[in-house]
Amino acid sequence: MLFSRNLIRTFLALLALGALPLSAEEQPGPAQGGPAVSITDLKPVKLERDAHSKLLVAQCTVNGVPCNLIVDTAASHTTFDIKFIKKNFPGLPLEDVQIAPGSNVSAAVRGAPRLFAMRSFSMGGLHIKNFFGLALDLTPLQKDMQVKIDGILGINYLGFSPFLLSVRNASLQFLERSRFPQHMKPLDVERDPSGIFYIRCSRGGDTFPLALDSGSSLSMAPLKQWPADPNGNQLTTKATDINGHNGDCTVMKLGIPSTLRMGPDFQMDGLSFAVTGTGGRYQIGVDTFQHFDIIIDAPQGEVFALPPHSRPEPRGQKAPDIKQES
Repeated sequence: MLFSRNLIRTFLALLALGALPLSAEEQPGPAQGGPAVSITDLKPVKLERDAHSKLLVAQCTVNGVPCNLIVDTAASHTTFDIKFIKKNFPGLPLEDVQIAPGSNVSAAVRGAPRLFAMRSFSMGGLHIKNFFGLALDLTPLQKDMQVKIDGILGINYLGFSPFLLSVRNASLQFLERSRFPQHMKPLDVERDPSGIFYIRCSRGGDTFPLALDSGSSLSMAPLKQWPADPNGNQLTTKATDINGHNGDCTVMKLGIPSTLRMGPDFQMDGLSFAVTGTGGRYQIGVDTFQHFDIIIDAPQGEVFALPPHSRPEPRGQKAPDIKQES
């Protein structure tokens, strides 16, 4: 299916939440016996959209206490603001944890993350017992959101079940694989050790990986593979992550409007990502996800892209055919 995109913002605040990998020797299991997962409801869960960042926020429950977490498919671990944890669970043991190389968390800035046991955690109909979470000072991130947030919902929770994320409709739905729309082919993906999915994208014969990042407001691509449009607009971005931001703004060019291929039969026309040559991780953010829905099936290691009108059907009804033009 071909999509076009012509809305370009000249100013966009970028929230890059990123992953929080732990070193292998520092992954204690505070809960005995491992997590116990159950799914009691497959109805879509309505999410709240932050007016400033356009990120989606889910209402969750940890140990019986409601909390609001940013849905971030590129965060490896579910992380809570440490103030929320200390207020609601005084006396809860918090274990020091070592930050693995490559993490975007600066212990010198925000302090070391702390690991804690969760007796129970749920969002919608997906319930987990004997889980663990991380606690960190998220004050800078909270200040840049208009919606009240208590943390970040990462792929280590979302990966327990296939789910459909619709940025356009601000909803998330856990799925049984038997309810996937028919005739879909998975996108070309790779998965790094932290659990984050990258799409092997191609533009004009050049191939490059883009992270599936619902925790980023802005889609970004490498300048080397996606040349800047000499006549295009510039974007002024202020990057914010869990370490906060230094107040500096970065000016980036928009890439030449192009066709981006994401799989054997899925592509989008007329895209113009922000492009930069500074290195680091590049991603597909919520500004692009608004044009199509995605199914992430972490247990099977697969990702599917759906046109916005194609939705899983209730049990017992035939799912619609999805025709995606190459």
